Amino acid sequence: MTRQYPTTTPAIPPQAPRARLFFVDNLRVFLTVLVVLHHVAVTYGNIPLWFYTEPAQDPTGGLLDLFVILNQTFFMGLFFLLAGYFVPGAVDRRGRRPFVRECLVRLGVPLLLFLVLLRPLVMAPAHADLLAADPDLSYWMLYLFSIDPGPLWFVEVLLVMSLVYVVVRGPGERRAAGADREVSRPAGSEPLRWFVPVVLFSVGLALVTFAWRFAFPAPYWPVVGLPSPGYLPQYAALFTVGVFAYRREWLTRLPNSAGWGGLAMAVLGLVSLAATLAVLGVGSLTPGSWQALAQILGRPSSPWVWWSCCWCSSEGCSTGATASWPSSPTTPSRSTCCTPWSWSRSGWR
Repeated sequence: MTRQYPTTTPAIPPQAPRARLFFVDNLRVFLTVLVVLHHVAVTYGNIPLWFYTEPAQDPTGGLLDLFVILNQTFFMGLFFLLAGYFVPGAVDRRGRRPFVRECLVRLGVPLLLFLVLLRPLVMAPAHADLLAADPDLSYWMLYLFSIDPGPLWFVEVLLVMSLVYVVVRGPGERRAAGADREVSRPAGSEPLRWFVPVVLFSVGLALVTFAWRFAFPAPYWPVVGLPSPGYLPQYAALFTVGVFAYRREWLTRLPNSAGWGGLAMAVLGLVSLAATLAVLGVGSLTPGSWQALAQILGRPSSPWVWWSCCWCSSEGCSTGATASWPSSPTTPSRSTCCTPWSWSRSGWR
């Protein structure tokens, strides 16, 4: 007699992995190059915001400072946009609790190791310099009262934003479960309306940034360790934009007209910002001043730079060449881009 075993309900098959966006890899390589150049400019410029500096003794230091100021307006914001773009998909695949555990391991552990192991070593030169003024200064007292994440501030902020996203997402998942439906990404086949939203976003972000810097004018936050807290509204806004971009497939729907228009506005905005800094001087960097308001409102470059960078990486600046660009295994080839990040056409796996 054959024994009958109760059948079990088969597990829900996991979602098929989405096609890799190779242009995002290209964009990340380009941004990484900007990070390296940014810190090189800080090292040899006149802005003492690095562990080791060799200020230039000629006018080239001013040019490096200008590059740092212009670059700061957009390059870290793009990192947060890309981070926000990939967080929803990661939570969709793993679930909220496994995602939190993975964040704590991948982001929290390196942050903790830096604070415990590397930070004491980095503080040694500063302690040696301060001993000349205060021979009784304890090394460990200096370490405890000046502790901050240093160059891992991005990891710290990204960890906080990721955890906040999980908390905010919770009620939406429960409502979706109660309605017996899935939290999924829409098809996003409708035309992308871009000009008015980008303009409104630019003006709104400028006003919020001005108010934020007036309320919190400190150029550095101890313990938290933010080297540029005045840009925190930008980072939070771009992370949020990245989340919506994933759900609505904005990065894969950028039209050519938007790309060229954004590129022109980005160049115009960066030039106008440099001119504003030259005319208004350092007063334009003082939080709460009318010069600061004029400088912020007069530089709509950042959103256009973000927009044009995403478009150039995904679509390319067509020069008539027809070499293939495998942005995904299933999409047709695209024209090559006349930019450095087009060198990685085969994808950075």
